[in-house]
Amino acid sequence: MVRVWIGGKYMPRMRRGPIIVGLALAALFSSWVVPPLYQKALHLCPVRPGHMPVAQAVPPYARKYGISCSQCHTAFPALNDYGREFKLNGYVREREKKEGVLETKDGLWTEKSFPWGAVVKSRPYDKKQTDREFKLRPLHELELFVAGGDAARKYSYFMEVESEDENGYSPKFGELQLGYHPSRYANILLANRSFFAMDPYQTLANMGQLTVSKRQVFTKGQASSALDDMKQAIAVFGEASKEGIGSLYYAAGVSADMNESGAGDKGAGDKEGEGPKDLSFRLAYDCLKGGMLGTFASFGHEGGGAVDKIKYSRVGVDALAELAGLTARTALVYSFDKNLSTNDRENNRGAYAELFYAFKKDDRPIWVPLIRQDWYQTNDGRRQFASLTAQLSHYFLENVRTFVEYTADTVQTGAPGTARPGKNHRWLAQLELGF
Repeated sequence: MVRVWIGGKYMPRMRRGPIIVGLALAALFSSWVVPPLYQKALHLCPVRPGHMPVAQAVPPYARKYGISCSQCHTAFPALNDYGREFKLNGYVREREKKEGVLETKDGLWTEKSFPWGAVVKSRPYDKKQTDREFKLRPLHELELFVAGGDAARKYSYFMEVESEDENGYSPKFGELQLGYHPSRYANILLANRSFFAMDPYQTLANMGQLTVSKRQVFTKGQASSALDDMKQAIAVFGEASKEGIGSLYYAAGVSADMNESGAGDKGAGDKEGEGPKDLSFRLAYDCLKGGMLGTFASFGHEGGGAVDKIKYSRVGVDALAELAGLTARTALVYSFDKNLSTNDRENNRGAYAELFYAFKKDDRPIWVPLIRQDWYQTNDGRRQFASLTAQLSHYFLENVRTFVEYTADTVQTGAPGTARPGKNHRWLAQLELGF
Protein backbone atom coordinates (compact mmCIF):
# COMPACT_ATOMS: atom_id res chain seq x y z
CA MET A 1 0.00 0.00 0.00
CA VAL A 2 1.17 3.53 -0.80
CA ARG A 3 -0.20 6.96 0.23
CA VAL A 4 -1.17 9.89 -2.01
CA TRP A 5 -1.93 13.54 -1.14
CA ILE A 6 -5.65 14.24 -1.60
CA GLY A 7 -7.64 17.10 -0.15
CA GLY A 8 -4.90 18.27 2.17
CA LYS A 9 -4.09 14.89 3.67
CA TYR A 10 -2.54 11.55 2.76
CA MET A 11 -4.98 8.86 1.66
CA PRO A 12 -4.13 5.17 1.21
CA ARG A 13 -4.09 3.71 -2.26
CA MET A 14 -3.81 0.01 -3.02
CA ARG A 15 -1.31 -1.20 -5.61
CA ARG A 16 -3.03 -2.55 -8.67
CA GLY A 17 -0.79 -5.60 -9.09
CA PRO A 18 -1.91 -7.53 -5.97
CA ILE A 19 -5.55 -6.60 -6.68
CA ILE A 20 -5.32 -8.03 -10.21
CA VAL A 21 -3.69 -11.23 -8.96
CA GLY A 22 -6.35 -11.58 -6.25
CA LEU A 23 -9.11 -11.18 -8.83
CA ALA A 24 -7.39 -13.73 -11.08
CA LEU A 25 -7.17 -16.22 -8.22
CA ALA A 26 -10.86 -15.70 -7.46
CA ALA A 27 -11.72 -16.25 -11.12
CA LEU A 28 -9.65 -19.44 -11.26
CA PHE A 29 -11.26 -20.97 -8.18
CA SER A 30 -14.72 -19.91 -9.39
CA SER A 31 -14.07 -21.67 -12.69
CA TRP A 32 -12.96 -24.79 -10.81
CA VAL A 33 -16.31 -25.15 -9.07
CA VAL A 34 -18.50 -24.51 -12.11
CA PRO A 35 -21.04 -27.33 -12.32
CA PRO A 36 -20.01 -30.06 -14.76
CA LEU A 37 -23.40 -30.07 -16.44
CA TYR A 38 -22.89 -26.52 -17.66
CA GLN A 39 -19.60 -27.41 -19.34
CA LYS A 40 -21.01 -30.57 -20.85
CA ALA A 41 -24.00 -28.70 -22.23
CA LEU A 42 -21.66 -26.34 -24.10
CA HIS A 43 -19.26 -29.14 -25.11
CA LEU A 44 -16.28 -27.07 -23.93
CA CYS A 45 -14.14 -29.48 -21.99
CA PRO A 46 -13.59 -33.00 -23.28
CA VAL A 47 -11.08 -35.30 -21.63
CA ARG A 48 -7.46 -35.23 -22.76
CA PRO A 49 -6.51 -37.40 -25.77
CA GLY A 50 -5.57 -40.91 -24.84
CA HIS A 51 -4.19 -42.42 -28.06
CA MET A 52 -0.74 -41.69 -29.48
CA PRO A 53 -0.26 -42.94 -33.04
CA VAL A 54 3.08 -44.32 -34.19
CA ALA A 55 4.93 -42.13 -36.70
CA GLN A 56 8.39 -40.95 -37.69
CA ALA A 57 10.81 -41.27 -34.74
CA VAL A 58 12.84 -38.24 -33.58
CA PRO A 59 14.97 -37.76 -30.41
CA PRO A 60 14.99 -38.58 -27.64
CA TYR A 61 11.50 -39.41 -26.35
CA ALA A 62 10.25 -40.15 -29.84
CA ARG A 63 13.03 -42.72 -30.33
CA LYS A 64 12.04 -44.38 -27.08
CA TYR A 65 8.33 -44.66 -27.88
CA GLY A 66 8.43 -44.74 -31.68
CA ILE A 67 6.20 -41.68 -32.05
CA SER A 68 6.33 -38.45 -33.96
CA CYS A 69 7.63 -35.15 -32.64
CA SER A 70 4.27 -33.59 -33.53
CA GLN A 71 2.52 -35.80 -30.99
CA CYS A 72 3.85 -33.53 -28.21
CA HIS A 73 4.61 -30.31 -30.13
CA THR A 74 2.48 -27.96 -32.18
CA ALA A 75 5.77 -26.91 -33.76
CA PHE A 76 8.95 -27.90 -31.95
CA PRO A 77 9.78 -26.70 -29.31
CA ALA A 78 6.26 -25.38 -28.51
CA LEU A 79 4.31 -28.01 -26.53
CA ASN A 80 0.73 -28.96 -27.30
CA ASP A 81 -1.82 -30.36 -24.83
CA TYR A 82 -0.46 -33.91 -24.95
CA GLY A 83 3.10 -32.67 -24.59
CA ARG A 84 2.15 -30.80 -21.43
CA GLU A 85 0.61 -33.95 -19.97
CA PHE A 86 3.71 -35.92 -20.94
CA LYS A 87 5.86 -33.43 -19.04
CA LEU A 88 3.55 -33.45 -16.02
CA ASN A 89 3.72 -37.27 -15.95
CA GLY A 90 7.48 -37.11 -15.52
CA TYR A 91 8.38 -37.60 -19.21
CA VAL A 92 6.53 -40.90 -19.56
CA ARG A 93 3.34 -41.69 -21.45
CA GLU A 94 1.75 -43.57 -18.55
CA ARG A 95 2.91 -43.82 -14.96
CA GLU A 96 4.08 -47.23 -13.72
CA LYS A 97 4.16 -48.66 -17.27
CA LYS A 98 7.21 -50.54 -18.51
CA GLU A 99 7.14 -49.26 -22.09
CA GLY A 100 10.71 -48.54 -23.15
CA VAL A 101 12.04 -49.74 -19.77
CA LEU A 102 14.84 -52.18 -19.03
CA GLU A 103 14.07 -54.11 -15.82
CA THR A 104 16.40 -56.78 -14.44
CA LYS A 105 15.96 -59.49 -11.83
CA ASP A 106 18.27 -57.51 -9.54
CA GLY A 107 15.86 -54.56 -9.49
CA LEU A 108 17.51 -52.26 -12.05
CA TRP A 109 14.93 -49.99 -13.71
CA THR A 110 16.23 -47.74 -16.48
CA GLU A 111 15.88 -46.83 -20.16
CA LYS A 112 16.33 -49.56 -22.76
CA SER A 113 18.37 -47.13 -24.88
CA PHE A 114 20.55 -44.25 -23.72
CA PRO A 115 18.26 -41.16 -23.93
CA TRP A 116 20.61 -38.60 -25.44
CA GLY A 117 19.84 -35.90 -27.95
CA ALA A 118 21.51 -32.96 -29.67
CA VAL A 119 20.57 -29.78 -31.50
CA VAL A 120 22.96 -28.07 -33.93
CA LYS A 121 22.24 -24.43 -34.83
CA SER A 122 23.67 -22.64 -37.85
CA ARG A 123 23.22 -18.88 -38.29
CA PRO A 124 24.69 -17.84 -41.65
CA TYR A 125 23.25 -14.32 -41.45
CA ASP A 126 22.88 -12.09 -38.36
CA LYS A 127 22.74 -8.33 -38.96
CA LYS A 128 21.86 -5.51 -36.58
CA GLN A 129 21.30 -1.97 -37.73
CA THR A 130 24.16 -0.76 -35.52
CA ASP A 131 26.68 -3.25 -36.98
CA ARG A 132 28.70 -2.39 -40.08
CA GLU A 133 28.89 -6.00 -41.24
CA PHE A 134 26.60 -8.96 -40.78
CA LYS A 135 27.84 -11.83 -38.60
CA LEU A 136 28.68 -15.05 -40.46
CA ARG A 137 27.98 -17.84 -37.99
CA PRO A 138 27.63 -21.10 -39.96
CA LEU A 139 28.21 -23.07 -36.74
CA HIS A 140 26.58 -21.04 -33.98
CA GLU A 141 25.68 -23.47 -31.19
CA LEU A 142 25.65 -27.12 -30.16
CA GLU A 143 23.32 -28.35 -27.42
CA LEU A 144 23.74 -31.83 -25.95
CA PHE A 145 21.18 -33.15 -23.51
CA VAL A 146 20.24 -36.30 -21.64
CA ALA A 147 16.61 -36.53 -20.56
CA GLY A 148 14.17 -39.24 -19.61
CA GLY A 149 11.46 -40.46 -17.29
CA ASP A 150 12.79 -43.88 -16.34
CA ALA A 151 16.14 -43.33 -14.63
CA ALA A 152 14.41 -45.36 -11.91
CA ARG A 153 10.78 -46.03 -11.16
CA LYS A 154 8.93 -42.68 -10.75
CA TYR A 155 12.04 -40.54 -11.41
CA SER A 156 12.83 -38.18 -14.27
CA TYR A 157 15.95 -36.23 -15.18
CA PHE A 158 17.19 -33.51 -17.54
CA MET A 159 20.77 -32.36 -18.18
CA GLU A 160 22.01 -29.92 -20.81
CA VAL A 161 25.51 -28.99 -22.01
CA GLU A 162 25.92 -26.01 -24.34
CA SER A 163 28.74 -24.84 -26.61
CA GLU A 164 28.40 -21.48 -28.40
CA ASP A 165 30.53 -19.25 -30.60
CA GLU A 166 30.06 -16.34 -28.14
CA ASN A 167 32.29 -18.11 -25.59
CA GLY A 168 34.69 -19.76 -28.02
CA TYR A 169 32.76 -23.05 -28.01
CA SER A 170 33.75 -23.72 -24.40
CA PRO A 171 31.25 -26.28 -23.09
CA LYS A 172 29.19 -25.35 -20.06
CA PHE A 173 26.30 -26.87 -18.18
CA GLY A 174 22.90 -25.41 -18.85
CA GLU A 175 19.72 -26.41 -17.05
CA LEU A 176 19.75 -29.40 -14.68
CA GLN A 177 16.73 -31.12 -13.17
CA LEU A 178 15.82 -34.24 -11.19
CA GLY A 179 12.18 -35.13 -10.59
CA TYR A 180 10.25 -37.52 -8.37
CA HIS A 181 6.72 -38.35 -9.51
CA PRO A 182 4.75 -40.46 -7.01
CA SER A 183 1.36 -39.02 -8.03
CA ARG A 184 -0.22 -36.66 -10.53
CA TYR A 185 -1.36 -34.59 -7.54
CA ALA A 186 2.09 -34.08 -5.99
CA ASN A 187 5.52 -34.21 -7.63
CA ILE A 188 8.92 -32.90 -6.54
CA LEU A 189 11.57 -31.23 -8.69
CA LEU A 190 15.19 -30.54 -7.66
CA ALA A 191 16.73 -28.21 -10.20
CA ASN A 192 19.22 -25.59 -11.21
CA ARG A 193 16.97 -23.56 -13.48
CA SER A 194 14.30 -20.89 -13.39
CA PHE A 195 11.19 -21.89 -11.45
CA PHE A 196 9.03 -20.68 -14.33
CA ALA A 197 11.05 -22.59 -16.96
CA MET A 198 9.62 -25.77 -15.40
CA ASP A 199 6.08 -24.65 -16.22
CA PRO A 200 4.40 -26.90 -18.84
CA TYR A 201 2.47 -24.04 -20.46
CA GLN A 202 5.64 -22.19 -21.61
CA THR A 203 4.03 -18.78 -21.12
CA LEU A 204 6.15 -17.51 -18.21
CA ALA A 205 9.71 -17.97 -19.49
CA ASN A 206 11.79 -18.11 -22.65
CA MET A 207 12.00 -21.89 -22.31
CA GLY A 208 10.24 -23.40 -25.34
CA GLN A 209 10.08 -20.18 -27.35
CA LEU A 210 10.25 -20.40 -31.13
CA THR A 211 12.24 -17.18 -31.65
CA VAL A 212 15.85 -16.15 -31.08
CA SER A 213 14.59 -12.81 -29.78
CA LYS A 214 13.60 -13.22 -26.13
CA ARG A 215 10.32 -12.33 -24.50
CA GLN A 216 11.82 -9.27 -22.88
CA VAL A 217 9.47 -9.03 -19.91
CA PHE A 218 11.21 -12.07 -18.38
CA THR A 219 14.74 -10.70 -18.75
CA LYS A 220 14.37 -6.91 -18.51
CA GLY A 221 12.26 -4.28 -16.83
CA GLN A 222 13.01 -5.28 -13.24
CA ALA A 223 15.44 -3.48 -10.95
CA SER A 224 16.63 -6.80 -9.54
CA SER A 225 15.71 -10.46 -10.04
CA ALA A 226 14.27 -11.44 -13.42
CA LEU A 227 11.82 -14.30 -13.85
CA ASP A 228 14.24 -16.06 -16.20
CA ASP A 229 17.11 -16.15 -13.68
CA MET A 230 18.51 -19.66 -13.22
CA LYS A 231 18.70 -20.61 -9.52
CA GLN A 232 19.06 -23.60 -7.24
CA ALA A 233 15.43 -24.53 -6.59
CA ILE A 234 13.09 -27.07 -5.02
CA ALA A 235 9.56 -27.15 -6.40
CA VAL A 236 6.36 -29.09 -5.81
CA PHE A 237 3.70 -29.32 -8.49
CA GLY A 238 0.58 -31.26 -9.30
CA GLU A 239 -2.64 -31.34 -11.24
CA ALA A 240 -6.22 -32.19 -10.37
CA SER A 241 -8.83 -32.70 -13.06
CA LYS A 242 -12.47 -33.63 -13.43
CA GLU A 243 -14.18 -34.74 -16.59
CA GLY A 244 -16.41 -31.97 -17.87
CA ILE A 245 -14.76 -29.27 -15.71
CA GLY A 246 -11.10 -29.15 -16.68
CA SER A 247 -7.89 -29.26 -14.70
CA LEU A 248 -6.22 -27.11 -12.07
CA TYR A 249 -2.41 -27.01 -12.11
CA TYR A 250 -0.38 -25.69 -9.19
CA ALA A 251 3.32 -25.25 -8.44
CA ALA A 252 5.21 -23.81 -5.48
CA GLY A 253 8.92 -23.52 -4.95
CA VAL A 254 11.78 -22.14 -2.90
CA SER A 255 15.00 -21.01 -4.58
CA ALA A 256 18.29 -19.44 -3.49
CA ASP A 257 19.43 -16.03 -4.68
CA MET A 258 22.42 -16.67 -6.95
CA ASN A 259 23.32 -13.03 -7.60
CA GLU A 260 24.91 -12.19 -4.25
CA SER A 261 27.86 -9.77 -4.24
CA GLY A 262 28.26 -8.49 -0.66
CA ALA A 263 30.65 -9.49 2.11
CA GLY A 264 30.09 -12.85 3.76
CA ASP A 265 28.77 -14.69 0.74
CA LYS A 266 30.29 -16.46 -2.24
CA GLY A 267 30.38 -13.40 -4.47
CA ALA A 268 28.59 -12.69 -7.74
CA GLY A 269 27.09 -15.76 -9.33
CA ASP A 270 27.01 -17.89 -6.16
CA LYS A 271 26.23 -21.45 -7.27
CA GLU A 272 25.96 -23.03 -3.82
CA GLY A 273 22.63 -21.53 -2.84
CA GLU A 274 23.84 -19.52 0.17
CA GLY A 275 21.85 -16.41 -0.74
CA PRO A 276 18.48 -15.39 0.71
CA LYS A 277 15.68 -17.77 -0.14
CA ASP A 278 12.97 -16.75 -2.59
CA LEU A 279 9.41 -18.08 -2.90
CA SER A 280 7.45 -18.63 -6.11
CA PHE A 281 3.90 -19.77 -6.79
CA ARG A 282 1.88 -20.75 -9.85
CA LEU A 283 -1.78 -21.57 -10.48
CA ALA A 284 -3.40 -22.34 -13.85
CA TYR A 285 -6.90 -23.41 -14.87
CA ASP A 286 -7.04 -25.45 -18.10
CA CYS A 287 -10.40 -26.20 -19.70
CA LEU A 288 -8.77 -29.04 -21.70
CA LYS A 289 -10.07 -27.51 -24.92
CA GLY A 290 -7.07 -25.35 -25.77
CA GLY A 291 -7.67 -22.62 -23.20
CA MET A 292 -5.70 -21.73 -20.06
CA LEU A 293 -5.86 -18.82 -17.61
CA GLY A 294 -3.17 -18.51 -14.96
CA THR A 295 -1.61 -16.37 -12.29
CA PHE A 296 1.80 -16.36 -10.63
CA ALA A 297 3.95 -14.64 -8.01
CA SER A 298 7.56 -14.55 -6.88
CA PHE A 299 8.95 -12.88 -3.73
CA GLY A 300 12.45 -12.55 -2.32
CA HIS A 301 15.64 -10.53 -1.91
CA GLU A 302 18.47 -9.68 -4.29
CA GLY A 303 21.93 -8.28 -3.59
CA GLY A 304 24.67 -8.88 -1.03
CA GLY A 305 25.03 -7.94 2.65
CA ALA A 306 23.29 -4.80 3.85
CA VAL A 307 24.42 -2.71 0.87
CA ASP A 308 22.09 -2.38 -2.09
CA LYS A 309 19.96 -5.30 -0.91
CA ILE A 310 16.67 -5.20 -2.79
CA LYS A 311 13.39 -6.69 -1.69
CA TYR A 312 11.37 -7.66 -4.73
CA SER A 313 7.94 -8.95 -5.75
CA ARG A 314 6.77 -10.22 -9.14
CA VAL A 315 3.07 -10.84 -9.71
CA GLY A 316 0.97 -11.21 -12.81
CA VAL A 317 -1.43 -13.12 -15.02
CA ASP A 318 -1.01 -15.16 -18.20
CA ALA A 319 -3.17 -16.93 -20.77
CA LEU A 320 -2.92 -19.50 -23.55
CA ALA A 321 -5.36 -20.27 -26.36
CA GLU A 322 -5.03 -22.99 -29.02
CA LEU A 323 -7.46 -23.62 -31.86
CA ALA A 324 -6.92 -25.61 -35.07
CA GLY A 325 -3.21 -24.82 -35.38
CA LEU A 326 -3.48 -21.25 -34.12
CA THR A 327 -1.72 -20.52 -30.81
CA ALA A 328 -1.88 -17.31 -28.77
CA ARG A 329 0.17 -16.66 -25.62
CA THR A 330 0.36 -13.62 -23.38
CA ALA A 331 1.57 -12.56 -19.93
CA LEU A 332 1.44 -9.38 -17.84
CA VAL A 333 4.03 -8.85 -15.09
CA TYR A 334 4.02 -6.29 -12.26
CA SER A 335 7.42 -5.68 -10.66
CA PHE A 336 7.87 -4.10 -7.22
CA ASP A 337 11.40 -3.39 -5.92
CA LYS A 338 12.56 -1.70 -2.71
CA ASN A 339 16.19 -0.87 -1.92
CA LEU A 340 16.52 -1.64 1.79
CA SER A 341 19.61 0.55 2.24
CA THR A 342 18.11 3.71 0.68
CA ASN A 343 14.39 2.92 1.06
CA ASP A 344 13.88 3.81 -2.61
CA ARG A 345 10.99 2.09 -4.38
CA GLU A 346 10.55 1.24 -8.03
CA ASN A 347 7.42 -0.18 -9.68
CA ASN A 348 7.37 -1.30 -13.31
CA ARG A 349 5.19 -3.31 -15.64
CA GLY A 350 5.79 -5.44 -18.69
CA ALA A 351 3.88 -7.70 -21.07
CA TYR A 352 4.04 -9.65 -24.29
CA ALA A 353 1.48 -10.99 -26.75
CA GLU A 354 2.44 -13.73 -29.21
CA LEU A 355 0.55 -15.37 -32.05
CA PHE A 356 1.63 -18.15 -34.42
CA TYR A 357 -0.07 -20.54 -36.81
CA ALA A 358 1.13 -24.00 -37.87
CA PHE A 359 0.31 -24.92 -41.47
CA LYS A 360 0.43 -28.72 -41.42
CA LYS A 361 0.62 -31.66 -43.79
CA ASP A 362 -0.22 -35.10 -42.41
CA ASP A 363 -0.26 -33.62 -38.88
CA ARG A 364 3.30 -32.33 -39.35
CA PRO A 365 4.11 -28.58 -39.32
CA ILE A 366 5.40 -27.24 -42.65
CA TRP A 367 5.18 -23.42 -42.41
CA VAL A 368 4.86 -21.52 -39.13
CA PRO A 369 4.53 -17.71 -39.24
CA LEU A 370 4.82 -15.92 -35.88
CA ILE A 371 4.42 -12.36 -34.60
CA ARG A 372 5.03 -11.00 -31.08
CA GLN A 373 4.83 -7.62 -29.38
CA ASP A 374 7.00 -7.03 -26.30
CA TRP A 375 6.66 -4.09 -23.90
CA TYR A 376 8.25 -3.17 -20.58
CA GLN A 377 9.08 -0.24 -18.29
CA THR A 378 12.16 0.78 -16.29
CA ASN A 379 13.06 3.61 -13.88
CA ASP A 380 9.78 3.46 -11.96
CA GLY A 381 7.75 3.57 -15.15
CA ARG A 382 9.51 6.67 -16.52
CA ARG A 383 11.11 4.82 -19.43
CA GLN A 384 9.12 2.79 -21.96
CA PHE A 385 10.41 0.11 -24.32
CA ALA A 386 8.62 -1.93 -26.96
CA SER A 387 9.68 -4.17 -29.81
CA LEU A 388 8.08 -6.22 -32.56
CA THR A 389 9.30 -9.67 -33.64
CA ALA A 390 8.20 -11.46 -36.81
CA GLN A 391 9.38 -14.90 -37.89
CA LEU A 392 8.66 -17.37 -40.66
CA SER A 393 9.75 -20.99 -40.07
CA HIS A 394 9.84 -23.88 -42.50
CA TYR A 395 10.09 -27.46 -41.23
CA PHE A 396 11.80 -29.70 -43.79
CA LEU A 397 11.29 -32.56 -41.35
CA GLU A 398 10.00 -32.59 -37.80
CA ASN A 399 13.57 -32.36 -36.56
CA VAL A 400 14.89 -29.89 -39.18
CA ARG A 401 13.70 -26.32 -39.44
CA THR A 402 14.96 -23.09 -40.92
CA PHE A 403 13.60 -19.59 -40.33
CA VAL A 404 14.01 -15.92 -41.05
CA GLU A 405 13.42 -13.54 -38.15
CA TYR A 406 13.09 -9.76 -37.87
CA THR A 407 13.03 -7.75 -34.63
CA ALA A 408 12.66 -3.97 -34.41
CA ASP A 409 12.38 -1.45 -31.59
CA THR A 410 9.06 0.35 -31.85
CA VAL A 411 9.26 2.45 -28.65
CA GLN A 412 12.38 3.47 -26.75
CA THR A 413 12.25 6.55 -24.52
CA GLY A 414 15.31 8.11 -22.91
CA ALA A 415 15.91 8.84 -19.24
CA PRO A 416 14.52 12.19 -18.02
CA GLY A 417 16.72 15.04 -19.25
CA THR A 418 18.61 12.91 -21.79
CA ALA A 419 18.36 12.50 -25.54
CA ARG A 420 16.15 9.77 -26.85
CA PRO A 421 18.27 6.70 -27.78
CA GLY A 422 18.33 5.45 -31.32
CA LYS A 423 16.12 2.52 -32.26
CA ASN A 424 17.58 -0.68 -33.62
CA HIS A 425 16.47 -3.60 -35.76
CA ARG A 426 17.86 -7.05 -36.50
CA TRP A 427 17.59 -9.58 -39.32
CA LEU A 428 18.77 -13.16 -38.97
CA ALA A 429 18.49 -16.53 -40.69
CA GLN A 430 18.97 -19.81 -38.84
CA LEU A 431 18.96 -23.55 -39.48
CA GLU A 432 18.34 -26.04 -36.65
CA LEU A 433 18.89 -29.80 -36.76
CA GLY A 434 17.87 -32.12 -33.93
CA PHE A 435 19.02 -35.74 -33.72
